[in-house]
Amino acid sequence: MKTFVVTVFVVLEATASYSAVLTETATPAFTWSGPYLGVDGGASSLNGDFASGTGATASEDFNGGLVGGFLGYNFQFDNVVLGVEGNLEYNWNDKGFSAANVGTDVAGAVRARVGYAFDSALIYGAAGWTATRGFVHLPGGDEEGKTFNGYTVGQASTIC
Repeated sequence: MKTFVVTVFVVLEATASYSAVLTETATPAFTWSGPYLGVDGGASSLNGDFASGTGATASEDFNGGLVGGFLGYNFQFDNVVLGVEGNLEYNWNDKGFSAANVGTDVAGAVRARVGYAFDSALIYGAAGWTATRGFVHLPGGDEEGKTFNGYTVGQASTIC
């Protein structure tokens, strides 16, 4: 009888341990790995300093709206998240200035991200390259344009 009780106890204990292993592996953890994309929109503001060939100078504020999209891909290694992302927007930042229309229209950026994940929360920093196209519409239909570019740096947190 003692042998039977010990055998039943060992079998039941092994079954409980095996079911605990199955339960742990069957529930996937949240992961930040994979692609993402979206749409963005909002307000934009720009300050421009201008000088003409005659020596006149001015500083103007340009306020408008923007709409665009973004996409990226993350790779998660334990709690560390590495990623790359990009965005492209259209801006309505223009203003009349000395018989010309001046502003920006298309802007975009490409960034690398490094973050730390706390399950479905992510704290990250990003850095990369950004550019925007500035323009001057002159009377008579002439247009001058230039691409302004530089670096972008930031940090943020996201909760899913």
